[in-house]
Order: sequence, then structure tokens, then C-alpha cells
Amino acid sequence: MKIIVDDLATNYEVQGKGPTILLLHGWQQDLGTFDQLGELLENKFSVLRLDMPGFGDSEIPKTTWGVSDYAQFVRNFCDKLN
Repeated sequence: MKIIVDDLATNYEVQGKGPTILLLHGWQQDLGTFDQLGELLENKFSVLRLDMPGFGDSEIPKTTWGVSDYAQFVRNFCDKLN
């Protein structure tokens, strides 16, 4: 699925039902990093995975981002999805 966060098209997936767990991949990775883990957790949790900006199928930021930019993005992403 795609959603616009901070003017960037952001790719994400949700699987399962229950309390939400957000899985964040590392540098130069994508949401596919957690394919197997998502399958293990989906029986008890709603597993939310996203491609961070500039990775996977998410749009590249127009400027260079630092850690604080990515942290703010994650907060805005969560806020947008409630």
C-alpha cells in the first residue's frame, strides 16, 4: 500500500490482527527484511512494515536526511495511520 507522508509516497504493508508492532528496517534495506518475522508475528499482532524514504518502493527525499529527519518521519507516519 502507499500513503503520502511529509510529501513523500511511502510504501508499507500491514498483516495480521491484534496489538500493532512497527518493524523498521536498517540502512540500505526495505520492508522485505521482515517477511519471515512478519509471518511469525501475524497470528498475535498487527504487523506494520514500511520502506523508509529513499529505500524499497518509497520516494527519495528531496534533501539529504539525518537521523532526526527519519525519526520525525516515523512519528508522522504513525500519526497519519493513527
